[in-house]
Amino acid sequence: MARTHDYAVHLTWTGGARGATRDYASYSRTYALAFEGKPTLEASADPLFRGGAALHNPEDLLVGALAGCHMLTYLA
Repeated sequence: MARTHDYAVHLTWTGGARGATRDYASYSRTYALAFEGKPTLEASADPLFRGGAALHNPEDLLVGALAGCHMLTYLA
C-alpha cells in the first residue's frame, strides 16, 4: 500500500502595506508562510535582493531543509 505525504503552505505577501509594486526598488519583499498547526514564519528576500536582513530568506530555508534531510537520513 502506497503512503502519500502531503505538505501545504499558505503564502501571504505582508509587504503590501507599503503600496503597490511600481518598480523593482520600491516594493517590500516581506511575506508570511503559514503551515497548519505550526507557527507562521515571517520571511523576506535575501538582503542582496533588497530583503530584510533579520528575516529568513528562501536560500536560508532551502539550505536548512537540505541540512535537516541529510541529518535525518544519516540518523536513520
